[in-house]
Amino acid sequence: MPAADFSEFSYGYAVVRQAEDLLARIGAGLVGAPTLPSLLKENTVGYDAELVAVDFALFLQFKRSFFVSRQHTQGPCGYMSGEPHCTWAYWNTEHYRFDVDTDSNQFHAMRGYETSIVLGYGNGLSLYLAPAFHKETDLHLAYTRGLILDRSIGIRPSAFDTVAAGQHKYSFDLGMTAGVVTSEPAPVDPKTAADAITAVANTAIAERPTEPLTLAALGSWAANQSSAAGMDLEFDRRSAPDTLAFLSDFAGLLGGSLTLLGRQDETLARDADDGA
Repeated sequence: MPAADFSEFSYGYAVVRQAEDLLARIGAGLVGAPTLPSLLKENTVGYDAELVAVDFALFLQFKRSFFVSRQHTQGPCGYMSGEPHCTWAYWNTEHYRFDVDTDSNQFHAMRGYETSIVLGYGNGLSLYLAPAFHKETDLHLAYTRGLILDRSIGIRPSAFDTVAAGQHKYSFDLGMTAGVVTSEPAPVDPKTAADAITAVANTAIAERPTEPLTLAALGSWAANQSSAAGMDLEFDRRSAPDTLAFLSDFAGLLGGSLTLLGRQDETLARDADDGA
């Protein structure tokens, strides 16, 4: 039952590079460099990598898969309450697995991102990624062919909602067609990381406004918003205070503020000097 030949860092680098390429291809290019927190900070923020695009954020936690090729030498794992409590007892064939501690700060942070997205606080995806390969040669081959995400599974933290908090194992078959939380068997169908990211990113892109912004449309919107906000559109436009008050209120509707730059009126300046 060997662990992957490659490091989590090598796998994570390959994932980030190809996730960035994938987002760019589907129209969700990054707005900055990916965030890769230190090991100390990772325990707080939860993710190994954060990729932020326009109206879309991708939170990724990398896992190295263990390749389970045979039953343990000590014999069958056994059953608890009629269900297998180890991965071989469930599959009885070669498979992959990785560990997740649902009682850790890391997991709670990843689950929190998913909850925030579901509640509509932003568009994005919180995902555990694990490779369906374990040899370094397979990593190199998948990377050079641009298939890292296609050869990795993507599992949302909510896949562990049905089990008690603690140490758990997620295992999946070599073809990535079926998966299960095997500490307390709870089938969770896996998706390739590429499919999981593409589906959510495409939805976020489809929800972006497509109509071009015109002055007429902005004026119509402003009139409606002004009425709803109780702003008086009938003001004396020859009055500087009234005009400035309206412009300031309108800027507030747009989420901004009004700053006037220009030449000071000579009369006002002279009056100010006389009164000094």
